[in-house]
Amino acid sequence: MKSEDLTVIRDIAASLESIDLRLSYKLLSIVDNYCDNDSFNNERIAFYREQLFGMVLTARTDGTTERINAIVNGLLLSRKFGLDFYFSWVGKSSNTYHCTTKELPNIFSEEFVKEHFKPFDDFQRYTYSKLDKRQNSELANGLQPRGSSENREKVIEDAKLKKGNIVPATYNYGNKYSSVVEKVFHQKYLDIKKNKAISEKNYIAIHYRGGDVIYGVSRFDESALFGKSACLSMIEPIIRENKSSNILLFGTPVNESLDDLKFLKSKYKNVTLASELHTEGLNPVIEECFIMGLCEQVYSTKATGVVRLATKISPRIRVVYYDDVFSEQELFECLLNGIANHEYNALQRANHARKALSMSMGFEDELKSHIAKLDPQ
Repeated sequence: MKSEDLTVIRDIAASLESIDLRLSYKLLSIVDNYCDNDSFNNERIAFYREQLFGMVLTARTDGTTERINAIVNGLLLSRKFGLDFYFSWVGKSSNTYHCTTKELPNIFSEEFVKEHFKPFDDFQRYTYSKLDKRQNSELANGLQPRGSSENREKVIEDAKLKKGNIVPATYNYGNKYSSVVEKVFHQKYLDIKKNKAISEKNYIAIHYRGGDVIYGVSRFDESALFGKSACLSMIEPIIRENKSSNILLFGTPVNESLDDLKFLKSKYKNVTLASELHTEGLNPVIEECFIMGLCEQVYSTKATGVVRLATKISPRIRVVYYDDVFSEQELFECLLNGIANHEYNALQRANHARKALSMSMGFEDELKSHIAKLDPQ
């Protein structure tokens, strides 16, 4: 390549610094391949690397708790690996209860925001290029951490050695979250952990959710099966099994899901709704995560951000997954009974049918017919 061409590329790289730092770095790296010991190149490339690599970053676009799970993990990982941590708050999600806007919610401590928050326009300059195309993928140096927390941390360790950006997963990394939680959240949420009126009742928590995965557009997704929400016929036997305990029921307290929660409360005298414990001025979703942390144990699916955040807040809480409560045959029979239960509304029964159909244990044609009648959409 001619020297005058290299000079043009270098000038273009410098002119783009305030617009796209990553592109500047890529262009100057091309020049560097042809130039030995160029002081300008060396200085700028060192600057770009300092700005672009070796940080923990997160700017998820999904619901409230998954965003915050990644933020809490981000601070934990930055401390563990000795890297700077920054987060941003992006856009808006469609879930009514988990509504997020471009405005940063007042759930974080002022000190934490001052030290670690970057507006999204600034934040984009620092993100790894592959992250832009898969905003909710969890990447470390362009690789996706999978499997156990140990395997994910191995990928993260490799990313640090290569000076790659780290994007924290929403899943938990062990149980050493106490000091991180105290740093991230505003004191008014931390004070919930001292609420003896809740903790002394020895509640057993049940996470129902409902919301979009039973009644909204997500009811057609795979997450509507068993990933995000239980259904009423799964929850009722758990309540009956724990009839001598105080039950605290967590779910989406709007529209049909609120009706479901009220139905269970009216039917079982030992049930209290978490939504009844809300405090004015607090974010209800985050407040419920802290309240859940005061319970002895929680029944949950394996893919809910609410429960993951609650276990970061209080690692002592015991999580019991619905998979461990029912055998496959028991669950299938439970779902069939739910389809026929006219105490449940049509979409609730359709969700039962979809779950049963996904189990591939027979009655496929009959189940499809039920779904078509109960949920014509």
